[in-house]
Amino acid sequence: MILAIDPGTQLGFCTEKSSGSVSFARTYSNDRIRAFRDWLSDIVLKEKIKMVVYERPTQGMFQATRIHSHFEAIILLICSYYGLGYMEVSAAEVKKWATGKGNAKKPQMIESCKEKFGITPKDDNECDAIWIYDYATKSGKIEIT
Repeated sequence: MILAIDPGTQLGFCTEKSSGSVSFARTYSNDRIRAFRDWLSDIVLKEKIKMVVYERPTQGMFQATRIHSHFEAIILLICSYYGLGYMEVSAAEVKKWATGKGNAKKPQMIESCKEKFGITPKDDNECDAIWIYDYATKSGKIEIT
């Protein structure tokens, strides 16, 4: 099983069985990090995850990049702890996969999700996670065991 994650304070996720968006907005960074660690461990165990595929942090707004980097560290720690595979993908790779354009905007990504999968994602974070999952399972760039 693969878990696709669009990391951030408002995090998108997708597995074979479910997808959604989870808020990790907390006053203090440590609370956010602990909450994400607990959520990630829980979903890994409940859904028998074998690989995590996530969008890699990009340069941009300092606070968002910082949070994204913290989450990446937790992803790598959890993958190491449970012996899971992992892969990072760039936002441009996912956007190109979804729309044919590496610089697609959020409305284009959501519209493409509606067209291909017939679903309306809760928000752009869930949409990105759905596309990350699709990329991970169909691009041929990773082996799923």
